Amino acid sequence: MVSGITGAFAQTRKVKFSVDMTGQTVGSNGVHVAGNFQNWKPANTTMTQVGSSNIYTVIDNVTENSVVEFKFINGNDWPQAEGVPAFSQKGNSVNGGSNGNRWAYVSTGTDTLDLGAVTFSGTAPSGKYAVRLAVDMAKETSVSSNG
Repeated sequence: MVSGITGAFAQTRKVKFSVDMTGQTVGSNGVHVAGNFQNWKPANTTMTQVGSSNIYTVIDNVTENSVVEFKFINGNDWPQAEGVPAFSQKGNSVNGGSNGNRWAYVSTGTDTLDLGAVTFSGTAPSGKYAVRLAVDMAKETSVSSNG
């Protein structure tokens, strides 16, 4: 046992990325996801079709307590990347971001974080709607550091 040494080692959590390709013709190079968790390499993270459904998934390791940014790709290069709707973009003004990527906050946990299957270039799972709830805390004088 080594005592007196502390390290700032980043812990990771498994994250399940899923996309619903309903209405899309899947390219001959398959479906991929690229993001800051894998250095934005469009051909490196291949997604696997779930049975005979239109859902494609992959599980990868992402740093805990961080924002993961990503895009789905119908192929293996950037020209086939989805157009992320403004509502789902990290760069949307209500998200305080600065780009057109999808995003999620990856908290600490031992289970796999399942982001759910959203439609390719969509905002929610097929047949569902995305809803954003927001509270303006500007007039509050004491907001907890925990949110």
